[in-house]
Amino acid sequence: GLPSLQHAATTFDFQPTVNNGIIAFVTGQIAIDGGNPMMFVQIFHLAVGGAAGYYVYNDIFRLNLA
Repeated sequence: GLPSLQHAATTFDFQPTVNNGIIAFVTGQIAIDGGNPMMFVQIFHLAVGGAAGYYVYNDIFRLNLA
């Protein structure tokens, strides 16, 4: 099955984009299957459209292992 994940977001930053979109920048920690927490960063672009009003146009996720 899928691994067990525990995560905690630490910071949230948002910036408006063209055509009423939103860029979101999130940092935090994630632990996989009870292992040591690792720092992560995720940046995603929400664009106007879709059934809920916005959809994820771009998404970048990075584990900071160093």
